[in-house]
Amino acid sequence: MTRSAKTPFHSPRSFQLWHYGIGHKELVLRSQAGGQEPETLDIVFETVRAMKLHTHYPTLTIRSATPEERKRIREFSDGGPGELSGVGHYYLVLESERDPAFVVCRRVEAYARPGAEADYRITASTGRLVWAGSRA
Repeated sequence: MTRSAKTPFHSPRSFQLWHYGIGHKELVLRSQAGGQEPETLDIVFETVRAMKLHTHYPTLTIRSATPEERKRIREFSDGGPGELSGVGHYYLVLESERDPAFVVCRRVEAYARPGAEADYRITASTGRLVWAGSRA
């Protein structure tokens, strides 16, 4: 079964590509604390199978891909039936003021933590969970 983010994530805050670890296939988008924003927000994508990203998002909405978008993602990623079969994966569209981007992953969560912690693992381990993808 393809996973679906039932409730889209939306933030008027600016996010940037913060980290990608090839070993654990982990991707992090971050919105730093500062100015009017007392908390750092990290969106952590785990077991990333495919992605097309921008390095910066002036605002960000994350939603489940439509069936047609999932088909285009598979074509773009050149994933065979086994690689991006959709079993247990989220097909997510990242929308902003630019062309949509995407991430195919097993898990996605957003964490908030006061201040501007440099290490995203600290935010994820001690931060407050503010959003998570869930099965449809």
